[in-house]
Amino acid sequence: MRESIGGISLFQIVIVFILIFIAIMCFTINHSKAFSIKDEVVSIIENSNIDVSSDQGLTDDTINAIIDRMGEIGYRTTGDCNPRGDDGWVGYKASNTGSGWTEDNNNALFCVKVVDVPEQHKLDLARKCSDANDCTIVGKDDYPYMYYYKIKLFYQLDVPVIRRMNLNIVSSTKVIFTERKRNPGCKFTGGC
Repeated sequence: MRESIGGISLFQIVIVFILIFIAIMCFTINHSKAFSIKDEVVSIIENSNIDVSSDQGLTDDTINAIIDRMGEIGYRTTGDCNPRGDDGWVGYKASNTGSGWTEDNNNALFCVKVVDVPEQHKLDLARKCSDANDCTIVGKDDYPYMYYYKIKLFYQLDVPVIRRMNLNIVSSTKVIFTERKRNPGCKFTGGC
């Protein structure tokens, strides 16, 4: 009797360790896939042309290239762009028709947000330039408009015993400069 009880408890311990190992493997695979596609999305956005007539500045070709690349890799995890009321995020997902894309903040493959370089940073750059005495830019208004993109991607942990957890990765592009001067906080549309 004692040996059978010992065998059952040992079997339960082995099952628990197997479930923990499977959970770690699922998490690692989903996490690495999300990080690899994040790097590719950042690269596609940084190497794309900017469309000043759209709200986010991304062209249709750029968004299609991102969604096509996600399809090639097999990235299908979706999530909510504004779970805590974060403003400015725009979510994109593949269209149901099979070609193109649609905006959807609740069920998005990826989310994009345009962030203006803070006014203080421009002042600091102007101060450094004037201290060096060898550059021609002396005021904050002499700089071109500067901004960068924040990108949010999702991955999940879905193990039978543990409930499904949807997590996200947020990354940023390098600072992008445009010749078009705009008021601080002005989006690409709105006659700024």
